[in-house]
Amino acid sequence: MRHERPVRTDPFPDRRTVEAARDGDAGAVERLTAGALPLVHHVIGRAVESDLDVDDIVQDTMVAVIRALPELRDTAKSRSWLVAIAVRQLTDARRRETGPRPRRPPRTRPVTRHPGSPPREAASPWRRPAAPTRCSH
Repeated sequence: MRHERPVRTDPFPDRRTVEAARDGDAGAVERLTAGALPLVHHVIGRAVESDLDVDDIVQDTMVAVIRALPELRDTAKSRSWLVAIAVRQLTDARRRETGPRPRRPPRTRPVTRHPGSPPREAASPWRRPAAPTRCSH
């Protein structure tokens, strides 16, 4: 009984295409971007809020992918690498839209002392006790 090889329905490029694109083959870069576009559009489209422009974020993602191709080390992980870039671009777009996050004031804990406890400075385990002073007579 001979098994037929399953037909690949996933448009994402195979490993050889990704390797060729990483090595500078212009045709492979075109095939990579064309094959990755549906995935990027899906990821961004599902995660974006209505006030952000999906197409702009997708375009920014594809430009970032092309620029980062030479640094791609493991082509077997190109799909997760590409999704990580898409998420980063979405995060950047959200930051641009909302502006920088306001800085929170530092947390302060209320000082609670029990009656009869020594002052906080003396009770701190991080302070070294004062060295005894020698009196010279």
